[in-house]
This record gives sequence, structure tokens and C-alpha cells, in this order.
Amino acid sequence: MKLTLTSGGESMTTGNWYLLGEDGISKIGVQREVHPLDHKMVDPVNEEKMEVASKDAAARGGDMQLNLGVYFDKDIPVKRGMKYTGVVSAVFETALDE
Repeated sequence: MKLTLTSGGESMTTGNWYLLGEDGISKIGVQREVHPLDHKMVDPVNEEKMEVASKDAAARGGDMQLNLGVYFDKDIPVKRGMKYTGVVSAVFETALDE
């Protein structure tokens, strides 16, 4: 699986993710966690690509969970009452035919 966040014209796959505020300056951080099919938790996600299911688990099927949360700290300038927007995409690649 490959996760990408796009906010304010910038795409992020690794490192610190953030949503840009409507003023173009303020930011709010985004945390991400994945609970794969085998129930092993990856915390936090900070890889460009990650395996979320073995070939056998993917062939059986099941549910996985992606949790996104927001945070702020002294290094992230946040303003109250502002909209923070972005788009997260998840791309799944399979190798079941190998």
C-alpha cells in the first residue's frame, strides 16, 4: 500500500504530514496508523510503501484499518476557527499472480 496526502499543492508520502490552513500559513499535523490483515499494528506509518497483507492473507481476504488523526505542538502554527483541508489516497498493489 502507498499512502499520499496532498494539501496546499504539496504531496507527502513520508515524514511529517500536515494539512495547510486556508490562510496558506497555518498547519495541523496528521498522524497515520495501519492495522493490516494479520492484525500486526504499524505505528506510526512513515514509509513510502508498506506491506499490509501477506500473499496468503490477501488471497483469503479480510479487513484492514487505516486510522488518521490530527495533532499540533509548539512547532506547528495553528489558528482557531480555520479550515484545514487535504486529500489522502491509498493505492493497493497486489502480487497474487507471482
